[in-house]
Amino acid sequence: MLAEGLQLQLQKHSVEYYYKEIMQASCLQKKHKKAGSWNAFVSIETQWMNAERPPSVPKKKVNNFIGEIAAKWKSLSDEEKAQLTEEK
Repeated sequence: MLAEGLQLQLQKHSVEYYYKEIMQASCLQKKHKKAGSWNAFVSIETQWMNAERPPSVPKKKVNNFIGEIAAKWKSLSDEEKAQLTEEK
């Protein structure tokens, strides 16, 4: 077992410690996926809607206008959705 070999060679930590470190390494090396098109669209629209607000007015959260965003998303064609969200 690799963990046992590391413990014998390094003798700094327990076998359990090295086993946990080995198991975590695979999780840490996974690449992050791009945001889904819906999530990217929500992010873009939220930024756009908040950019229109004056600086003195607090920014709104997504849940304040998610209905508006969903209606706009449903009205778009697949091509339009792909075009709007390709950057994110």
